Amino acid sequence: MDPVTVKGNSIYFIKRYIVEKHGNDYFGKLIEQLDPETREVLSGSLVSNRGYPLKVKDALLESYLLEEKSEVSFRECSAQEVHQQLQGLMRIAVGFVSLDMLTKALQLLWNSHFSGGVITGARVKGHSFLLRVSGIEASRAFWVHIEEYIKGLYEAVGKTKFTSSHRQVSNTEVEFVYVRDRPGALVSSELQGRP
Repeated sequence: MDPVTVKGNSIYFIKRYIVEKHGNDYFGKLIEQLDPETREVLSGSLVSNRGYPLKVKDALLESYLLEEKSEVSFRECSAQEVHQQLQGLMRIAVGFVSLDMLTKALQLLWNSHFSGGVITGARVKGHSFLLRVSGIEASRAFWVHIEEYIKGLYEAVGKTKFTSSHRQVSNTEVEFVYVRDRPGALVSSELQGRP
């Protein structure tokens, strides 16, 4: 089986965010500790439609999360990627999509970024959605990034805030829960009790 690849634009948005927020020296220090192949890719220009090994994005995200020591700052980076991708035509399309349609279309969106992995999802109850990604092995930082990215999509489509969480089921399977925020509403006990 071929290794999973990710489109260059997905890595570019993260690289650009880090450089704009912290500067080139910080970015250089961040990638200094990575393996030579990953460092070479991240040091050069990224071609937006080219597939790069998933390990490049995973290593960058993991290095950034470890360096920042703050998941809040790290999540800002992920939210910025969604914001950048929701410009232009994608922003217009979001206006015509329901939360259920988004949930069903996530595999198509996933395939536009990654060469492997399967994402499935469904509305669990009321304003709650349960998603499952399988077939990809990655770091915790990668999964936090994916959680925040999908949360941004739900918020754009639902035009409201969502609460999210994830848990690793196995080396290659992760579950995500997204609950639409409502004044006075709590995350249902069914979703909180998931092992």
